[in-house]
Amino acid sequence: MQAGSIGSLHVGQAGDPAAALADPIIATVEVEPSLTSVYVDDDPPAEVAHSGAVHVITVEARTTRAVVLLGLRPVVVSRRPPRRACVEVRMGGIITPRPFTADFDDDRPRLTALQQDFPFSVSATDVEQFHFVPHVSATEVGWRLELDWLVAGRRGTTVIDDGGEPFRMYPTEVLAWESDLSWGCGMSHLPGCPSERLAALSRHGVVAVFNDHTGRGLVQPSNGGQLLSLPRSALPAGGPPVPGQPVTYEVRQLPTGPRVHDVRFVGEEAAGLPDAAPSRPSPPHAEAWVQEIIDHAEDHAPESFRAQVLDVLDRLNATGESGLGATVARSVQRAWGTALGGNHRDTLAVANRLAGYLFKLGEHQQAYDLFHSTYERRLRKLGADDPDTLTSASNLALALSRHGITDQVRELREDTLRRRRRVLGEDHRDTLWAAVDLGTLHLLAEEFAAARAVFAEAEQRAAAAFGPDDATTTSAARGLAAALRGPAYDS
Repeated sequence: MQAGSIGSLHVGQAGDPAAALADPIIATVEVEPSLTSVYVDDDPPAEVAHSGAVHVITVEARTTRAVVLLGLRPVVVSRRPPRRACVEVRMGGIITPRPFTADFDDDRPRLTALQQDFPFSVSATDVEQFHFVPHVSATEVGWRLELDWLVAGRRGTTVIDDGGEPFRMYPTEVLAWESDLSWGCGMSHLPGCPSERLAALSRHGVVAVFNDHTGRGLVQPSNGGQLLSLPRSALPAGGPPVPGQPVTYEVRQLPTGPRVHDVRFVGEEAAGLPDAAPSRPSPPHAEAWVQEIIDHAEDHAPESFRAQVLDVLDRLNATGESGLGATVARSVQRAWGTALGGNHRDTLAVANRLAGYLFKLGEHQQAYDLFHSTYERRLRKLGADDPDTLTSASNLALALSRHGITDQVRELREDTLRRRRRVLGEDHRDTLWAAVDLGTLHLLAEEFAAARAVFAEAEQRAAAAFGPDDATTTSAARGLAAALRGPAYDS
């Protein structure tokens, strides 16, 4: 994206052509990748930059003379009420950037320098780079920038826009979980959402990932939109694709979402690879469970069926089939999210299990994002003392603890135990597991006295409530033994 035509660059000549002096600026703009993408409900759907997206503007000159940059003005081209949209949360010579921002809620927004302000100067060998972070909270905005300059006594203005069209920006603040404008998407997309419809229009993309063990992968469409499912059956004969492999394909819409088929490799990157190894066998009846659940995922009405699905997901977790469990959970979350709503208790229960599978599969950032999203939704929908909310708080603490024992992890552990004691009682199994989790935190932080106190009480209560051989009792006993091996123990 740039303003004007580049033309010829005459570095080192004694004089500059008149055309270069009349149009001395080359401006290119790139939007930095982020963990959030917004897709608006349009025909066709479109990806739009969100409020706060970083626009990197690189400015250079066509002339050998220095061009003085006098100022940069944000201009509102259009406003409109925000359309319905979906947000994808997943789980950027040296050039020194110049950071600026502007509040587009104002009718005449003003550029605000966060460090050094204008003027600057550029030439063919001296480049400036600006990081522009626009913000808007209530309306969709079309905008452009106007860059004023001075060279050889001549003043002018260069318009910086998106290839002749205004830049567009969406006010993501309007997409609260309960908002009618939100499609309800998060870590995964719901059927018919703008991101899914945009991806379904694509015919080209690259392989994002392919697991030869499970025979499943994902394709990133070249026109944006959600990742598309890539099964082994869609591939041509030969070895599996490699990440980054360009592909062409057709898109087939299935109840579980769009899936590519009739895949063709572009280039030679995948040639000569060995044939795929057979998949590892699943636990007995696992495939039958999975197929039946996927076939009937939309038969959500009977509460007993939903309970059975959650039980199957728990069984897959217990047998270590995280990949298979994640496949089922994604399909069920899509179906129930559409039929029951993204904030329904059972939809959130599936999301929580999916996050657990992702964590075990090593997708820690995605797991954290989904744990956090589920916790926030449960907190708003069910309340802070609901057992499901407390489970999410515990899982969020687990995901956060990968980065050390922070104040946030400690607060979540302590608050979960305190609330479970009040809501469920001192001797409830979930309360005692929360105590074991807190004791483990103390142990990792080498707070041995605190760990001994928590583990000793938990072991005593678990033994009285469930017996000495119960998993809760033995876990507390192991924690106590480890704490007793710590220093400063006065026998």
